[in-house]
Amino acid sequence: MRIKISQSHAAAIEKAISAVAGKKTRCIHQAEDVISAAERAERKLEDLGLQKSCRAGATAQANLAGPGKSYGYSLDGTSIALERLTSGWYLTDVTLQRIYPGGPERMEILIEASQIEAAVEAKLRKLRISARTPAPAELAA
Repeated sequence: MRIKISQSHAAAIEKAISAVAGKKTRCIHQAEDVISAAERAERKLEDLGLQKSCRAGATAQANLAGPGKSYGYSLDGTSIALERLTSGWYLTDVTLQRIYPGGPERMEILIEASQIEAAVEAKLRKLRISARTPAPAELAA
């Protein structure tokens, strides 16, 4: 599955979620939740200082918060997998996952080592910090 995350594709997103969730309604993502998750993931990459041209390949996994702690037992909720391509975020997978009462909403983002290096370089440039190259005499010592 690969569905572009945008308001114009909300019906396709809802269809993919309902195919997995069936008649369940609690702790189940809606199209608005998926769009919001993609926007949050994009903001996190932006806050990291990663340029848009370097964001492709990032992935995110998001879960909704569990019911209140007074809810007596766990239940099945949806977990969504997102992937950032050059043209934006895409929904790549929807699965059922055990959700526990009082559990927080979670999002985990995974990026490549090269993206981490690019983000660090961008942060250092922004702070006007650069690496000093050792003089040849320092290398010989």
